[in-house]
Amino acid sequence: AVVSVMILKKPILWENEKVQVVLLLNVPKSQYNMWEVVFKRLYQYLIGDQGVTKLIKDKDYDDFICHLEGNIMESLVLNKDNVKLKVKASDWEEAVRIGAGMLVEQGCAKQSYVDGIIASVKELGPYIVIADGIAMPHTRPEQGAIGIGCSLITLDQPVKFDGDDSEVKVMICFSAVDSESHMDILKMIVEFVERGLIDDIAKATTYEELLEVIKEK
Repeated sequence: AVVSVMILKKPILWENEKVQVVLLLNVPKSQYNMWEVVFKRLYQYLIGDQGVTKLIKDKDYDDFICHLEGNIMESLVLNKDNVKLKVKASDWEEAVRIGAGMLVEQGCAKQSYVDGIIASVKELGPYIVIADGIAMPHTRPEQGAIGIGCSLITLDQPVKFDGDDSEVKVMICFSAVDSESHMDILKMIVEFVERGLIDDIAKATTYEELLEVIKEK
């Protein structure tokens, strides 16, 4: 997504309303289902949190940029349609099928992409376990990726992968059409690990609790 902000030196009249901040949000077609979530976050910052005043009077651009790079990016990536909490799975393969299957439901990947992840893990080992407690199921775009997408699931009971002792309780699956288009997702995952959020994410029982964990720490 691309966000453009223009702050006018003086207000202008726009349909009988004085306007001094113009914000343009360009959301990719594949992320249209996230539009409402993103709009609500922006509205909360600009109106509820007095963000408009900060921008016009205080010229607090750093705060605005920080907000966009944090909560807004998380809104673009995570939403109620691609998050499932406390999922029951008998083993890692079932967990991957559930998580990666959500990419298929979103129209971001074909079923072959899900099968490709599982085949790659069986062939190459647990390369998708990137840190203690978290796995990042993904495979090569040519295996069936259609667009950029991700899903997050937490497991009711942790699962283990052959060849790795880590008990995985959080899985973030993603699909991407090239090596650069998924960088926002990767940055978000790395941030979760660096901020020590994995345990708290795993404990969340509702989507709202998950957002609070991400937002507060």
